[in-house]
Amino acid sequence: MMSELLTASITVALGFLVFVLGQFIQRLCIEPIQEQKRIIGEIGRLAGELRSTLRLVLGYQFFELLRLVEKRDNVMRATTELKEVSLSIRMNDNPAARRYMSAVIQALNIPQDAP
Repeated sequence: MMSELLTASITVALGFLVFVLGQFIQRLCIEPIQEQKRIIGEIGRLAGELRSTLRLVLGYQFFELLRLVEKRDNVMRATTELKEVSLSIRMNDNPAARRYMSAVIQALNIPQDAP
């Protein structure tokens, strides 16, 4: 009787330990990796959406002359650089990703917080 109780207790304890370790690995490893991949895909999608605005805005050149929209060249450069950011992150090249992001920020005149 005591042996069966000990075996059951050890089984429950080991099961709990495996569950806790599984949750730990899922929360600290698997979920962040999945989130990173989702964000990388989102960057590419947003680059495509930004580029599509060049065709969606009727009379884009007119509005560009009035400076109501970003210059076409700036949008094209920004979307190209965004795709490069996505690729650099996938290739684990963080310095390149930062360079490309700086180019996006510059192309679109995105204000930056002072250090």
